[in-house]
Amino acid sequence: MEHYYKFNPDDYKTDGIRISDGKFFLEILGEWEADFHHRFNPLYANTLLGGYGTMQMIKRCLDLSSNEDCGMELIDDEIDLEKSLAIEKHCKRRTVFAIGSTLQGNFEAPIYLILDYDISKGITILKYNRDDDDETGVPVQPKLVQARV
Repeated sequence: MEHYYKFNPDDYKTDGIRISDGKFFLEILGEWEADFHHRFNPLYANTLLGGYGTMQMIKRCLDLSSNEDCGMELIDDEIDLEKSLAIEKHCKRRTVFAIGSTLQGNFEAPIYLILDYDISKGITILKYNRDDDDETGVPVQPKLVQARV
């Protein structure tokens, strides 16, 4: 299950605050997370895919230092946290691999940040990826959904 969300990066100041209403980009992500859960109830998004600009926006909201980044790259088209952590041990830069959910009932569950250079500027994809420990019993079929404007 996945859903595309669209935003205009020019609507935000350099600190990740939306000019029109003063909301942080992370608050907007929380609204998208709630929308995703509403659409695919009982599932919660556990993966956020975004391009470089999206990850930079999250980085600014988290007030990370210049040697820190957001978003791991897929390894063989899969999320592989163990390999990503092993690779990071040899890098000078540190990476935020996940942020915590803000939704009650899922609070602080990880939402993995995936950097995908092929995703267009201003597009963020929230996705549910079933893992081996998942007990929802909900079969997951990839589904393309129109971007929300």
